[in-house]
Amino acid sequence: MIELNVKNTLGVLAQFLKDSSLVSVAALSIWASGAGLGFGETRGLPACGELIAIEECPFCEAINMTFAERFKINDIVVIGEMVEEAPPSEGIEAATPKGKFAVKRIFKGHNFIGVGTEFLAPIVVTGAVGDEFLCFGIGPPLVLWDEVVPSHERVEKYLDAIQTLPEKGSERLAFFQDYFEDELVVLAMDAYDEFAISSYEDLQGMREQMDRPRLLKLIQAPGIDVGRRRLYLTMLGVCGQADEDLPMLEQLLLSDSKEDLAGLDALSACYLSLKGAEGLTFIEERFLLNEQMDYVATQEVVSALRFHGTEAKIIPKERLIETVRKLLSRPRLADLVIPDLARWEDWSVMPQLVKLFKDSDRKPNWVRVPILQYLQACPLDQAKVFIEELKEIDPDAFRRATFYSNLDFDDDD
Repeated sequence: MIELNVKNTLGVLAQFLKDSSLVSVAALSIWASGAGLGFGETRGLPACGELIAIEECPFCEAINMTFAERFKINDIVVIGEMVEEAPPSEGIEAATPKGKFAVKRIFKGHNFIGVGTEFLAPIVVTGAVGDEFLCFGIGPPLVLWDEVVPSHERVEKYLDAIQTLPEKGSERLAFFQDYFEDELVVLAMDAYDEFAISSYEDLQGMREQMDRPRLLKLIQAPGIDVGRRRLYLTMLGVCGQADEDLPMLEQLLLSDSKEDLAGLDALSACYLSLKGAEGLTFIEERFLLNEQMDYVATQEVVSALRFHGTEAKIIPKERLIETVRKLLSRPRLADLVIPDLARWEDWSVMPQLVKLFKDSDRKPNWVRVPILQYLQACPLDQAKVFIEELKEIDPDAFRRATFYSNLDFDDDD
């Protein structure tokens, strides 16, 4: 199984393609949708508006495989005591040094290995003889060992506990929130990753078990990791108290500090979760219609609106669409929301988009491909007429739109 950091990969690829004048970010977004490569959101439609649900925390991105996932895919999981240190590395291109370990405790794989068995495993952290490490192996009898992880008495207790939890669901998540920002980084990161791969529905299910005061402290903690801050904001959107928490959120949203605005997608989504439809006017004026707001910030706010249109179900979709339409008045940003208008089957803006297509003659052009894909997704006869008309104006855009719309990805690939 190959794991890709899809969000970052698409971002880099989008910038490359944009610099190469080949395709719009929105077109790439639709391509990702067809591939099922969403991150924490419900993506749509390359050609017909069909929704693909991605069951992950909407604004959180898993960094590593969780311990539970590694337990599943490995044949052997043991605590190994280092009995011989790894030799010094011979250079940056040299193979990872291997230390010698003796099995001290077996979590999994009793049929393949015994206590006291010695083996070599790669180690990239410092360690001394007598130190204990968590070791994962696959493919007995010729075991391939993964890089070892420093162990600790608390790590062992944690591993014992997670094996007794339900495979998924709110009850499982409630256990991991106790390890947020744990002094043992390996536990803090594993707890975060467990939430990152869980669904928003599971988050909602543990509403009564969330520690709201602690979430508020973590959100405002100086130097907090932006990924984890996104998780805490998403959780606050579930358990927050509007009267008490909205002033703090509004203060953050009004700030010009990058630290205050870190995780803007989750921050604005949290604000809207507590404020509801009444908060959209503030979001429009502060971000969407603000000419001074940069592209990335606008993109993150659009992600928050998309989340509310596909997952949260707090704000009526008609009101969200009203907000999203306003970005069409800013042609340089319109490609961010055209896929969403198609996903939500808002065909009322078709004449406006056709006009935008005709008026957008600058090179490179990011809006023409998503407009054609919008028309290809539209079931109305008038859309077919417009497609033929716009095809004559820009045949290259038509070819690119058709190519991305017709990409077909097998879920098993």
